[in-house]
Amino acid sequence: MKYQRFLANKFFKSKKHGFLSFVSIISIVGIIVGVFALIVVLSVMNGFSSDLQEKIIGTRAHIYISSMFGGINNYEKYIPEIQSIKGVLGVSPVSSSEIMIKAGDSVTGGILFGIDKASFEEVTSIEKYMLTGGIKEIEQDEVIIGSELSLALSSSIGNDITIISPNVKILPNGSLLPKTIKLKVGGIIKTGMYEYDKSFLYTTLENFNYLFDAKKSSTTSIYVKVKNVYKTKELMKKIQKKLPDNLFMRDWIDMNHNLFTALHTEKFVMGLILFVIILVAGINIIVTIVMLVQEKKKEIGILRSLGVTQKGIRKIFLLQGIYIGGLGTAIGAILGVLTCVAIKVFHIQIPGGGSVYYISVLPVQFELFPDFVLIVAGAMIITIIFSLIPANWAGKLDPIRAIRYE
Repeated sequence: MKYQRFLANKFFKSKKHGFLSFVSIISIVGIIVGVFALIVVLSVMNGFSSDLQEKIIGTRAHIYISSMFGGINNYEKYIPEIQSIKGVLGVSPVSSSEIMIKAGDSVTGGILFGIDKASFEEVTSIEKYMLTGGIKEIEQDEVIIGSELSLALSSSIGNDITIISPNVKILPNGSLLPKTIKLKVGGIIKTGMYEYDKSFLYTTLENFNYLFDAKKSSTTSIYVKVKNVYKTKELMKKIQKKLPDNLFMRDWIDMNHNLFTALHTEKFVMGLILFVIILVAGINIIVTIVMLVQEKKKEIGILRSLGVTQKGIRKIFLLQGIYIGGLGTAIGAILGVLTCVAIKVFHIQIPGGGSVYYISVLPVQFELFPDFVLIVAGAMIITIIFSLIPANWAGKLDPIRAIRYE
């Protein structure tokens, strides 16, 4: 063991100076709290983001193909072409438009989706959110509605609701009447996303085409599901080559850009705020080492007179700071990881979850890289930088003055 390490260990373990030991403990506790808070908070935010992303992707497509001029006619000829591309898992025609809904005395708005029940399950994970009924079991005279919409309309399985289209039909007397269709509630879905559960309805593509006077072989969009949701941009380039110029595409990232940008910004700002705790602990390290240097002036003078270089003295006190920072970082990291594991194992309930909030259990997603690695590396870098300041000062002490006055 080199003398620098030996002396650094000796100073670190010394219990002679009570106040100095107290300041060291405060520095270690500060780093523990900072690292622990960063790991837990960022993991929980990752969990929220991941859960939200799963719900969005689970009920919607990864890639949306639409037309610049109304609907997509003869969509059947495009589906085999898209399915032949490597990385595509499913393709399905889906039409959607805003409508009005009436049930008894209740009237509200919503978005109606006309789906091909044979292929819709290939492009979404919607079946796992079904409370009753199912996409494949939907009949021609039925509709699936969200749980919140069911409450708003006071409608449950078997009840009739009337869907009113913005399209109108001309009566023999020349008056205009909105086109309507009466459907039976055949299923209820609950995604946990209030906006979706309050507004979305699903029926057959034939019913949608009837309401909007669309051709039998037309649809407003084609949904595409891919193997890797983060490589949609690459696949969009390949798909575009097989489509005419009047069709364009957007992926789930583009459709929810503002939402995920807000989440990432919030995570960054929260991390920055919590990192201040580590910075304050770093300042405590400066105070600790400065006090230690003051206490050890005589020893520093003796070491310098024995031929120890400024670099050697500097290294002793730098190691002292690294021990403080390393111990605090290690304990904080272990506690943070264990807390994340505990949250995941014990399924901690959120007060108001499922009613006030869209989830009932606190979500957590621990990410080794970049979050954990950056937190640990950042804490150690702060420790080293803040330890160098007093360590440099210790190395520059005049040995003669140090011995004379001590």
